[in-house]
This record gives sequence, C-alpha cells and structure tokens, in this order.
Amino acid sequence: WSWRSSYDRARLCAYALSIGEESAHFVYERDLEFRAHPSFAATLPFLADDDQTPLDLAKLAAEHSDNDGSRFDPDTLLHLAQHTDIQNQAELTPKMALESAHRNGDRVRLLNEAKIAQRVRKDHALIVSIEVRSLERTSRKLLVTNVMTVHIRRASAAVVSRSVKEMRVAHSYDGRFAEEVKTSATQAMSYRLASGDFNALHVEMAAAKKSGFERPVLHGLCTLAICVRVVMRFLQDFDVHEIGGRFVSPVFPGETLVVAFTDSPEYIKGAESDGC
Repeated sequence: WSWRSSYDRARLCAYALSIGEESAHFVYERDLEFRAHPSFAATLPFLADDDQTPLDLAKLAAEHSDNDGSRFDPDTLLHLAQHTDIQNQAELTPKMALESAHRNGDRVRLLNEAKIAQRVRKDHALIVSIEVRSLERTSRKLLVTNVMTVHIRRASAAVVSRSVKEMRVAHSYDGRFAEEVKTSATQAMSYRLASGDFNALHVEMAAAKKSGFERPVLHGLCTLAICVRVVMRFLQDFDVHEIGGRFVSPVFPGETLVVAFTDSPEYIKGAESDGC
C-alpha cells in the first residue's frame, strides 16, 4: 500500500527537541546549518498528510486469522527491531530561501510505499517485518528505506505480566565510551507528537498492562534516537547512513540510559537499545 506525507522545518525542530537534542543545527529552523536529525528518518512510516493513512497495522493484524477464526490483536503490537537505510540525507531537510516569508520554509513531500517483507507465526503471536520506502514525490528519488519488525499477539492469548527485573537484559561494556542520559517523565508524550507514533502503549496504563508491562514504556525508536544523538555528539563530523537496533527490554520514561559504544574506522557499534 502507499500514502503521501509531508513535513516542514517546524516538525524537524519538534522532533529533535523530543529526543533531547540541543544543537541549533537541529532545533532552530533558521540556523544556517540546519538539517534533519538522521534518526528522524526512522519515523517516516508514521507520517501522513491529513487526507492519507500511514501504516495501518490494525488492518494488517485483522487480515491474518487462525483456522479457528481467532484474530491477532493490534493493540498488543510491540516494536522488536528497526533498520533504517538513509539513501539521501540532504533531501530530508526542507529548503529555506533567505527571502522566504514562510518561517518554516518549503515542505518535503514524500510518497511512501510499504510491503510485508517477512511473516512468521510463533506460538500465539505473529512476527511481521514491514519494508517502507520513502521517495521524493515529484522525482521519485528514493530517500529512505525502513524495515520495521513487530510482534502482534493473538487476541485469545493470555497476557503474561513480568516484573521490570525479569525484563531487563544485562549488557557488559568496557566503559571506554559510555554516557548516562536521563530521560524525562514526559518524554513519551513529546516524542509521540513529533514522531507520529501514537501507539497507546506509550501513554495509557491500560494499554501497557494489556501488553504485559506495569506502566507505559518509552518508544524504542526514541531510545534508539538518543543513542544516535550521543554518538553523533562524540564524533562531531560524522555522516549517518544506517541506523539499526533490536529492542530487547523496556525503558520507562524518567529512567536513566547508559549509552556505551566502541569506535571503528568504518562503523560505530553501539550496545543493543532497550525499549519497545
């Protein structure tokens, strides 16, 4: 399926602020070096023009039923993994003419095309990988390819609640490059508005408990974006072409993240992101 979307510099500023970015290059729309934060590319599947519908995960879940007629419940959707390939970073930033009367400049206008890349039944759940290609609407130039892997539980399956301790995954690192980042109690609220990811799991207690969490969790993509932000600040002059992560355990708004990574001449490998 396909849909149209567009955004301006104000959206990019709001997004950068929602992940804790402070550099004027990302949060002030008239900065001479203003540009889209690379992690913004991962949110493109969630954006749509007013008369359009982005990824319809509820429809996707309803189309897959068991032989007994039961359905998979879209309200239990969890984001398991993300891979974002940025083919053209420069064109993700709306142009701004100095004489422009419109404070936020032009809009980037996209055509988004989605397809199911992989589908696997596992126990009482469905695991789906969805590929979304975002193209500049006029030229049809490919800007970004996102592959999102999600988990959807069967509606008849029992909810398994686990404690935070049970959900945590231990990581080891040498401490050479590590930084603590405190998330805010309202970070999920601001991130959902800027990213377009309105999954109730991140804001509503009932939705969180339905998925087995004791309270709303921070978006996995927000956690991943924070990791990208820390790495970019450390490296300074560094072009981001690919972003990826597995969301192996939850982060709750207000918690402190430890972003640990090692450097390499060819790539940066960060610790696995925690989140859902």
